[in-house]
Amino acid sequence: TLTGFVSRAPGGGWYLTRLALTCCAADATVTKIDVVDGGLTPSVNTWLTVTGTWVPGGGTMSETAIPRLKASHAVVVEPPANPYE
Repeated sequence: TLTGFVSRAPGGGWYLTRLALTCCAADATVTKIDVVDGGLTPSVNTWLTVTGTWVPGGGTMSETAIPRLKASHAVVVEPPANPYE
């Protein structure tokens, strides 16, 4: 189960995205999960909690790897008071 905001993936699809800050917005690190959803097309910047199963092949062994998640359930949620981790 992961919570984040929707961002568009190049070529279609979407990511569940979070930003992590060390000091300030200028040093933000983006973390994206490629959601394999079977038809869900949420609007960009919508906050969701997504439950699903990791899909092999998305990669996890490099800084540029984008893991995949097969969504089994998604719920729209309010943005957190502190959207940064």
